[in-house]
Amino acid sequence: MLLLAKKTKKIEPAGLFLLHFLKSIALLLLSSSLFAQPTDPVFVLNNPKGHYADVFRFHVTSDRTTAITVSRDKSICFWDIASETLTKKIWFDMGTGEKGKLLDSDFDAKTNLLAVARINSEGQAVVNLMDITTTKIIGTFGGFSKELGTVRFDPNSRYILTASGLNSFREPLKLWALPTKSKEPFFKENPSTIENDHEVSSIIFYDKNSKILTFGNPTFKHTRNSNFSIEFNRNTIPPFNIKKIKHPIKENPQTGVYLNKSNSFLFVSPKGKVQIFDKTGKIKELYQSSITQYSDLFISPSENLAIVRFSNSTSSEALLLNIANREYYRIDFSFDQLCFLNESTVLVTSEGKLQTLKLEDQLDSTSKNFYQHNKKGNSEIAFGANKIVLYDDLGKCFSFSELSLFTNPIISDAFSFRKTSHNDVTVEKKEWHMLLINDKTIRLTPFYSNKNFSFLNSGNLLVSMNHTFSSHFHTTEAKTLLYQPNLKSEYLLPLKEFGGYQFNLTGIAPSPEISSSLFITQDLNGRIDLYDEFSEKRNMSLRLDYSTGHINTNFKNFDLIYPNLKVKVHSDYEGNLTNNDVLYSINDRLFDSDNYGFLGLSRLEFLNPLEAVKLQAKRGEEIITSYEYLNATPVLPPLLSYYEQDNEWLCWTQEGYYASSAGGERLGGWVVNQNVNQIAEYHPLYDFKKEYYKPSLIKLITEEESFDQAMTLYNRTAIVPLSKNAKVTDNLPPSVQWITPMIKDTTYQKNAVILKTNVQSASPVTNAKVLLNGRTIIRWDQIKITNQGESNYQLSFEMELLLLENTINIFVENEHGSTISEERILRSEKLQQGLERYKPNLYLLSIGVSQHSNPNYSLSYADKDALEISSLYRGQKGRLFKDVFDKTLTDKQATRSNILDAFYWLEENATQKDVVLIFIASHGINQKERFYILPYDGDPNRIRITGVDWLDFSDVLGNLPSKVLVFIDACHSGKLGTNLLASRGETDLLEAIRTLATEENGVVIMAASTGKEYSYEKPEWGHGAFTLALLNGLKDGKADLNQDGIVNIREIDYFVAERVKELTHGKQHPTTQKPSVVAEFPLIQIE
Repeated sequence: MLLLAKKTKKIEPAGLFLLHFLKSIALLLLSSSLFAQPTDPVFVLNNPKGHYADVFRFHVTSDRTTAITVSRDKSICFWDIASETLTKKIWFDMGTGEKGKLLDSDFDAKTNLLAVARINSEGQAVVNLMDITTTKIIGTFGGFSKELGTVRFDPNSRYILTASGLNSFREPLKLWALPTKSKEPFFKENPSTIENDHEVSSIIFYDKNSKILTFGNPTFKHTRNSNFSIEFNRNTIPPFNIKKIKHPIKENPQTGVYLNKSNSFLFVSPKGKVQIFDKTGKIKELYQSSITQYSDLFISPSENLAIVRFSNSTSSEALLLNIANREYYRIDFSFDQLCFLNESTVLVTSEGKLQTLKLEDQLDSTSKNFYQHNKKGNSEIAFGANKIVLYDDLGKCFSFSELSLFTNPIISDAFSFRKTSHNDVTVEKKEWHMLLINDKTIRLTPFYSNKNFSFLNSGNLLVSMNHTFSSHFHTTEAKTLLYQPNLKSEYLLPLKEFGGYQFNLTGIAPSPEISSSLFITQDLNGRIDLYDEFSEKRNMSLRLDYSTGHINTNFKNFDLIYPNLKVKVHSDYEGNLTNNDVLYSINDRLFDSDNYGFLGLSRLEFLNPLEAVKLQAKRGEEIITSYEYLNATPVLPPLLSYYEQDNEWLCWTQEGYYASSAGGERLGGWVVNQNVNQIAEYHPLYDFKKEYYKPSLIKLITEEESFDQAMTLYNRTAIVPLSKNAKVTDNLPPSVQWITPMIKDTTYQKNAVILKTNVQSASPVTNAKVLLNGRTIIRWDQIKITNQGESNYQLSFEMELLLLENTINIFVENEHGSTISEERILRSEKLQQGLERYKPNLYLLSIGVSQHSNPNYSLSYADKDALEISSLYRGQKGRLFKDVFDKTLTDKQATRSNILDAFYWLEENATQKDVVLIFIASHGINQKERFYILPYDGDPNRIRITGVDWLDFSDVLGNLPSKVLVFIDACHSGKLGTNLLASRGETDLLEAIRTLATEENGVVIMAASTGKEYSYEKPEWGHGAFTLALLNGLKDGKADLNQDGIVNIREIDYFVAERVKELTHGKQHPTTQKPSVVAEFPLIQIE
């Protein structure tokens, strides 16, 4: 049962004893739950190049080699600053909604400890301490309320300070002594505490770090002008001697820093003023901005320069400020977060990626323009016939029916946009949780703010909402609610809730077919969901919202009784709950106790699918009809979800079944929790390909507009039927942990080394490989496998280090899927002594077929493309490569037999020290889901006999020990799945590329086009657009973006994509697939 004890003026001694007893149980359960069993895996969207959502915290190691970014997508990224590349990404244990939310972080460069304030998978606020050298959690601070929002290290590395966050003041300031190093993770909840009467948005250490200035958000009426300082003796042993002291600052700033050199404070005021305060309170104004809602402040190491950013909901302004002479310049770039590397260079994050910028190249003293926020999901969306969604400023569209991405679509009347009127009813936004419906003010769910809305074809109103009083500004829990407009009532109750969004919706569009109940939504980061308003209750949960607006205030205590139901309890803001109140749930599990903020909603989510719920509210023996006080809202999942990034896309169901482009599998995956005191495991979707890659099922869901009906139809013809009740936990791939070496980078005295890993797999291991620099060097039969007990295996193998740097990964597979271990970089002292870096040999196969035996299929420049590539790389002999061996096959030479012989030539000669490069310019043909290259003597009508089967490519290239790069410029080289010479029956998906560019095969592929695009060629170019861009980048050196004389894969990928888009006016978009196990490597040395 759920007991809610309302606030009373007097508590009897017996009741007080019971209250303390319950609180003791609460703390016991809180600490024990920190070591609870793992919860179910959680699907997350993932940007393989960085973060999926905004970065809100940024840290840099003391040696300036590694950056650490903390994001609203619940992930933490580690970056190599020199190369601006992502080296590692981690997730803590998490769940859906707020579980896993990262609240704040701080980094202590002296100890390499990262403190992360977050909500764990049990729904509890904790602070974890992680050693970034091992990414292991060494300890946990607990006992917080969910108002936790601030964590800071003492500059002397002796303690950390925690407090509440924006728009909250219920979590007291706490000082935690940092523990001595221990082999076992610790758990602590006994800090020194000082009660605070205001929210804390900033903490500043000053006066030799013996004092702390705290202040809150001045836009929040309860905390205006409420800053204070605390003083403590930092040389004492905890608990510290703490006392409040007065501070001369009268106006509560938005943000600020302490300048040690001048013994003064630099603040940004609520009115957009940048000011310096000395210790006497004297003020010197440096700048006045017209944007006043939010501000950020970044200081250079010398404290001479500051970057200040002002922002509101529509625009932002950033400037570089010279503190000494009060000069300033507008900054000509936008960013999420920023960090000074030195006085002339900054690191910035934008769109989830890391970038290094020289300040002198980014300043504009004359510009008066402000930056307009242009988040990916901010653009308008439209819904078209045949289930086509139009998005990205209406410049792209995706067909759910065909599972195809199109660029430059033609907008017609067949598209439907957001509707603000239906029949005679018109709606417009008013404020907070209110709408104007036919000029009448209508209130919606309390303590939620409406962000976007649209009428659906039924006449019901869909509204996207988020918390009005969010204690953590950077993370919002969004709700998407369906209402039936009723002008007779001043308050509307929701009929349904859709999804479970972490980010606000920015777009809604109903189907253009008036009789259809389908609609689409888009969130802030570009995720698009397809819904059926009247969907069947597939995996439906029920949410019960309880608020004082519907509770008789005469009730002091009441029980809710739920027979035979599995229930989880969430809290948003249990207002009117004070330190004398208790809230707990059924099954003898105390849910939470004191320290709640504003009144909002206590939410009960029923996990088992239900048609209806019979609820009773009971006070003593008196039964109260619950429907007077509780609103049961069905929560319906989307039929399908869609996300696209850089023309790679992913379409999936909440059960985990998916379809994707070749690189789209990297856009999502499953976080598998270990326990709440360990880093979670992340498995990208391609680890689950065996069980969950089901494009035919996705198409059936679109056609039938029903998951259950699609599953039934799919199983009628499936060789292995799918279970409607299957869970990801039943189909997990293996998990791999290194035994030796334990650390990422290891140097050995000898060339011969023995390596060991531990593998956990619920089903028997069926395959294993050792990958060197992404290529297979040791196979299944060469690995010693020892069964260590149920589901536990040890793999050991011996290898010889032949390269100066050897990047090793382990590939392991079971019947459900596969996984790739973390990398280990191995070096040999023996090889490093007195040796120059080894230059590899290049094996080049260049194929270009312009003239075919049947002239109807002839092209104009394919042969010339191949000859130019061969000539370019022959010139690299003695430069980037020790030697270059090439086979160039053009026109009549490019027969099926000669092409196959050339592949066998590669197989016989290339070694693990070498590089293989293959260039193909010809027609590509798909037939019955098999892809073929059309040789000179090929016949499209007999392609299975006369074409070069892509399986021959994958079989040979996937087993070569060398690094392999493939350039393919065919008529539809980025679209494989149907006959490209036919005008009908085309399908989309890069199946052949997907197979070859897997982590297991490790081949890097650059294809000339994406989706249903052609590869263009023009007489004025003298080449295909793709090859011309390659030559511009490689031969002319234009792809050497960092001007170091070397062009690598990342540089040519970026340059070719932009150049082809420019040449073809956006009609052609190259695609590059590089497995994560393949390290960056150079392609050419510029003269």
